[in-house]
Amino acid sequence: MNAGPEAMLSEFREEAVTTKRILDRVPADKLSWRRHAKSMSLGQLALHIAAIPGSIAKLAQLDEFDASQANFEPPAPKDLSEIHSTLDESVRSAEECLSGYE
Repeated sequence: MNAGPEAMLSEFREEAVTTKRILDRVPADKLSWRRHAKSMSLGQLALHIAAIPGSIAKLAQLDEFDASQANFEPPAPKDLSEIHSTLDESVRSAEECLSGYE
């Protein structure tokens, strides 16, 4: 019996619920707010956080990753629905990746 992958998937799902709860608190009228001129905007940061699970899942499936070829310019979301749909898609992608290890 291999409880490792299922335990990891369960913990991931708990973290996804917490992430969604935090992203639900991002105010729609503050997406362009920046703490500092060199900082990401609140919307860029929220979109980045929403995309992390899926991005890590994609990286885990690569044979290699060349950071010099990566794009590190964070996109700005159009609205809150883009952030939420990105999180939903990202979570699905990560769950599929984690389920593949069972």
